Amino acid sequence: MLQAKVYGPYGKGTAVSRIGVIYGAHGTSGLEQNADCISVYLSPHAQPSNIGAASQASLWSVRCGGYKGEAAKSIAAGKRP
Repeated sequence: MLQAKVYGPYGKGTAVSRIGVIYGAHGTSGLEQNADCISVYLSPHAQPSNIGAASQASLWSVRCGGYKGEAAKSIAAGKRP
């Protein structure tokens, strides 16, 4: 949903190609991976004081580190990566 808001109603092709490059993915799988990273980033469980923070932090570092995490943060903030 956030991706559609950032890229607009006619920007799916742009989103698929741009995010696909960031995530090294083909088709819409980059959008799916990005959505996963956005949900981890926005999750209150990702805060160290909450139970489950270790698993969330692990998921973030393995799948959402570097450019992938920056892309997730950008889209969550309403900006294109």
